[in-house]
Amino acid sequence: MPQRKTQTKLTQTISNIVIENIDKKAIKKAAFDAGYWDPDELHNYIRINLLRNGKTRCNTAEFANLYTYAYGLVHVDAFQEAAVQTSFSQIYFDDYEHTLLVDFGCGPGTVALALAEMWEAEEGEPEGLPINYLGIDIEDEMLLLAEDFFNTPIFDEDLKITLSNEFIRVKNGVKPQKIIFVFNYLFSQSGISEYVESFITRIKRIISCLPEVDDIYLMYSNIDYCGEKNAFQNFLERLKEEGMLNKSQNTYIPSYEYNFRKFNNLDGENIDYFEGTPRYVYTEIFTLHRP
Repeated sequence: MPQRKTQTKLTQTISNIVIENIDKKAIKKAAFDAGYWDPDELHNYIRINLLRNGKTRCNTAEFANLYTYAYGLVHVDAFQEAAVQTSFSQIYFDDYEHTLLVDFGCGPGTVALALAEMWEAEEGEPEGLPINYLGIDIEDEMLLLAEDFFNTPIFDEDLKITLSNEFIRVKNGVKPQKIIFVFNYLFSQSGISEYVESFITRIKRIISCLPEVDDIYLMYSNIDYCGEKNAFQNFLERLKEEGMLNKSQNTYIPSYEYNFRKFNNLDGENIDYFEGTPRYVYTEIFTLHRP
């Protein structure tokens, strides 16, 4: 995938909604007191000391903002790479208005944000993406942040947004004819194996609520091919047992190298590409059947 522009409507939106609401002075003082004296090390302080490499629960507005600052662009860029390396882009954008995107572990709506940026870059559309979306997350603060993003110009202004316990529903007024279940960087989370059965149950429930839909897909993208304690491979086996995935389905997950952007020094205008060890995203899209 060609290298993206560092600054876009999305990065400006993240700056306005997230970075402007972080107490920069307090964070920088705490980083200095913790021995991170070089301003270039501020990102490491946030990622390691505060977010514990992504393991801290984002159950406060502060942690939700810090997580999005530190990891938002990483996961956006990884998903965009996954989308173009698999058939996801074609499957989604060929019929995006009729496609219900179900984003498990949605955080601030990361997958939707990635697609909104792709929509702008590829289509040259001056208006926001008219997405049909269901985001699922256990953290209320992340869902509140997602709601803030959906109310910005990177998404269509006529979307109907409903926020409830553990989910956010965004309707574009078009009846779904296709479903894509997305698991983007969720299966690397600690303790995720405990949720496999609930994922199966929720997928079956969503499919049953849309009896007219026959085109059903599952998209996986992550830092590895198996997830924590082989959780994703176990998840695929359960899908086979439920008859939703062909028993002969090859579960090999290929990987692709990608570059990602990052904010620096809590400055929404200071964005560049990471220059360290290359990162890889493991990704594949599967066709599902009705149970």
